Amino acid sequence: MEKNNLSFVPQCFQSSLEFVQLKVPITVTETPSKLQLAIYFIRNCVVLKKLMVNESFGNVMNEVRKIPKRASACEVVMLAPACEDVSHGSSLLPVIYKDMFIPKILDQ
Repeated sequence: MEKNNLSFVPQCFQSSLEFVQLKVPITVTETPSKLQLAIYFIRNCVVLKKLMVNESFGNVMNEVRKIPKRASACEVVMLAPACEDVSHGSSLLPVIYKDMFIPKILDQ
């Protein structure tokens, strides 16, 4: 398995990213990859209010909830299987990254 370099953190993650929805295809069974992706956002987003994950994170939810958060008010929630909407006023689109979905912030 190829290692992803997640050491780069965009400035917007540190200053303004408040809501993230992670959608990993249910066919991705690599627990370390899912956990690493959640850790990346939780540890790098200073003003993160909510990290929403889909049902494929079910096997790592306890570990995800225990990750020390950069934003003390950050809430980690699992979305219902049919839930696809992020309606928090943010312009987020999913982008495929190494068989995983991560949000892309659109310039407004």
